Amino acid sequence: MGDLTGNVGATGQRDSKSRQVDSESRRALREEGRRALGLIDETQLSLFAVVPPLALADLAARIDAVSGHETQAKAARESVREILRETLRAYRDPYANYIDPRGHDAYARRRRGDLVGVGLKFRVFSDAYPRVLGVLLGGPLEGVDIHPGDQLKAVDGVDLRGAVSSAAREQLTGPEGSTAALSVQREGRDKPHRVDVTRRTVELHYARRERLAGGRIGYVRISRFGTDTHQRVATFVRAFARDKVAGIILDLRDNPGGSTRAARAVTSMFGDLPVVYCEQRRGAKVLELPREGDVVTDQPLVVLVNERSMSSAEIVAGALQLSARARIVGAPTWGKGLIQKVYPLQAPLGGAIRTTIATFATPDGVPIHARGIVPDVYVPSAPHGLFEETGSLNVSAASRDFRRGLLLDDLATRKSKAEAKALSLLPDIQREVAIATLLG
Repeated sequence: MGDLTGNVGATGQRDSKSRQVDSESRRALREEGRRALGLIDETQLSLFAVVPPLALADLAARIDAVSGHETQAKAARESVREILRETLRAYRDPYANYIDPRGHDAYARRRRGDLVGVGLKFRVFSDAYPRVLGVLLGGPLEGVDIHPGDQLKAVDGVDLRGAVSSAAREQLTGPEGSTAALSVQREGRDKPHRVDVTRRTVELHYARRERLAGGRIGYVRISRFGTDTHQRVATFVRAFARDKVAGIILDLRDNPGGSTRAARAVTSMFGDLPVVYCEQRRGAKVLELPREGDVVTDQPLVVLVNERSMSSAEIVAGALQLSARARIVGAPTWGKGLIQKVYPLQAPLGGAIRTTIATFATPDGVPIHARGIVPDVYVPSAPHGLFEETGSLNVSAASRDFRRGLLLDDLATRKSKAEAKALSLLPDIQREVAIATLLG
């Protein structure tokens, strides 16, 4: 009986401790949910509101009820997250949302420009194996026997035929230092070969350079503004300045934006303009955001933009155009003159909320939202994204060529033979005009 009583006592202590932990977890969930509501109420602009958002007190009461109810912890967390989603939806703002924990981790890595994995870009097919687009230069697969066009048949024995992108990516990612065995099939070989790779942090480069027109023109493409993108661009621009190129092309086509600080730094390295853009938050006066860093070059400059140049890319183009530092070539930009801020949320809620905290304008106060930047020289964009480059740019020229080949193959199935042939021969007219503008 003594042993039985002791066991019951121990179980009771465990149950008591479990209830205490659960109570503390629910309290933390409630407090973090309330904090998130407060951040939304303090920062979110009402530019898109069709109806007033729900009363903050009512929303807080719902969070209190959900977090205090005797439901499973997972269900309670998801209920609080849905309240936050509902709150942000009331503003009718397509750029404001709740980001789940996995999505927030991916967002943070994209912004920092790093990931843990094998550094492989691929494309999936509904009825076939994924095809390798290329490996990230500087990653663990650089120099390994894996080429653009190879089929990725399996990872650690898991067959990938018909796998969706998320499933294939999940197989490739894992803890830093862990290993993955890739089964790779190359055209012309009888059987797959095995590639063993150790996962590690891989830096994502959102800028790349090359020399055009026989080396006379320096070319910098920026696919997005990561936290440190400006540092990489500065290295490129200094090299072009030393080599005394005739001019520089800054290609911001298909750039969705990113860090405004990086955008200010890139703008500043080309000219001595004191203000890069203007910003207005709710109930506040207009702020003039100053330059960031020193001038690196005074060489002639052309900036390329198109319909998918957005946000921070428009900040750069607008400031350089207004100051007459650069000629803007291409198509009118998207017109996203809004700034979002991401607020991480602590456990057990997790994830983050993204709110629209400000509007921005060119240095002379002209709004960019829904207007965009109109180029000095209008050149229509090529159809079908023929010259689009997005995401990490630290891939080989062979990888870029293979991706373009896949795009042309897709078009060949949807277009006439003559039209497909014409598209394959179409040059990058926007870039050609930029070159001609610099060479006179």
